Formats: sequence, structure tokens, C-alpha cells
Amino acid sequence: MRHIPYSFTDGVDIVYHLGAEKRDKSLVYEVNSHGTQRLLDRASGRCGRWIQLSTVGVYGPPNGTVAIKENYEPRPANDYEASKLDADLRVIESCSKSGLSWGILRPSNVVGQTMTNQSAFALAKSVISGKFIFIGSPRAVSTYIHVDDVVNALIKIGRGKSGTIINYSSDCSWISLVEQISKRAGCPMPRYRIPKAAARLIALGFGKLPNFPLTKQRIDSLSRLAGYPIDLARESLRLTPILPMPEGFNTITDKVLSER
Repeated sequence: MRHIPYSFTDGVDIVYHLGAEKRDKSLVYEVNSHGTQRLLDRASGRCGRWIQLSTVGVYGPPNGTVAIKENYEPRPANDYEASKLDADLRVIESCSKSGLSWGILRPSNVVGQTMTNQSAFALAKSVISGKFIFIGSPRAVSTYIHVDDVVNALIKIGRGKSGTIINYSSDCSWISLVEQISKRAGCPMPRYRIPKAAARLIALGFGKLPNFPLTKQRIDSLSRLAGYPIDLARESLRLTPILPMPEGFNTITDKVLSER
């Protein structure tokens, strides 16, 4: 009888695969895609369920006003997004072949006081310091989800039906979010707004300056009109944010205020 080496997944009810590489472009495919496959190979037939933490980034940048649901065609725009989509596809294919139960959670921009990504803190600082400027339409949508809600969603999807792919976000208008930051911080509400085209011209002309705040990614984020409805999360998992935006952003604002 052939000896089968011990696997870290032996006897485990659920494997939550949360690890990923985002910063080092030379490693994103090796870690996110091929690394996932290697773990799947070790887990095949040796655990109860596989839950993959993905990202709504796999859908790529939205065009115009559109509701990005789970059946939206993925169009990743960079290596990180493409590697995460490839990892999702490997989960689906491998688990379908082995019979392993699986689920995939795709959250939007995750925020929390201990998050290493500084973009949310930079947003709060810009509002509090009076440097924030609205960009584009007043209907622009912010797409954040609190880390506590991501954890709750992972638990729920771990108990849900196999083969479930869930988008999760707590969308609100940028106006509502910035208003909440201003209210929490006790500072004036920003009043200025510039067209998206003008913001892009400014970024083009001054974008090479050190620490210049306007980048293409930030302009697109502040002016986007698309959101991520969570109808499927509510219907299939009875899931709804426990720290919904804009109030869920208070933890970020509070940390910024505590460090001043």
C-alpha cells in the first residue's frame, strides 16, 4: 500500500484560504494562482470544505452605471486581479473534479483599524485636514466593507451551500461617507467638486510630483457610478453588514483622530 504523506488539511472541517500577494508583481501569479493550486492538490479528499477569499477586483473596472452582480463577466485589469480570478477558477475546477465542497467570497475594499492598506486612512485624513475634493458626479458610489463583516461572511459561506460565489460590499454614496467622516471628526464638510475630466488633466500634468494625491486609480474610485449589490448574500446566506457604511467607517476616522 502506497504511503500518503500527512497533509495539513487532514481531518479539517473547513480550509479558509485567505493568503495572497498583492505588492510584488513578480510573485502574484506564483503565490495567488499556482500557490492556490498546490494547496488544493494537498487538500483534495482530505478536508470537508474549501472557502476561498477572492476580490470584486476580478470583475475589473466598471464602465458607466452598472450593478456588478455575481454573474457579471470578469475582466481583470491588472496582474493581481487576473491572478485572483485564475485562483478562483482553479478552486472551481479542482473541487468539481475531487468532489470537495467549496465557496468563494469576493469582498470590495476592506477597511478596519488594523488593515495595512493606508488608502482609507488617507481618505479620512484628507477630509479632516480640509484637503478633500469631490470628483465627478454627485451620484458617485463608494464601495467599502468592514473587515468584521468579511469575517462574518466567511463564517456564513463556510456553512452555506457548496458552489456559492458571493460578492460582498456595503455601498453608499461618496457624499454620505464624507459627510459621516466630517460629522465624526467635527470638521467642516468639503464643498468643492471638480469634473472627472479636469481631475485627469491635473493628474496628467502633476502626477509625477512626489506624493501628489491625484492618481488615476483614486480618480476612478472617487467618481465611479457602479456598485456591488448584495442581493444574493442576503437571499442565500441571510447576510447583511453588521457595520454598514457610512457609519462603519467610524473606526477608521477614530484611529486617525487618535493619532493626531
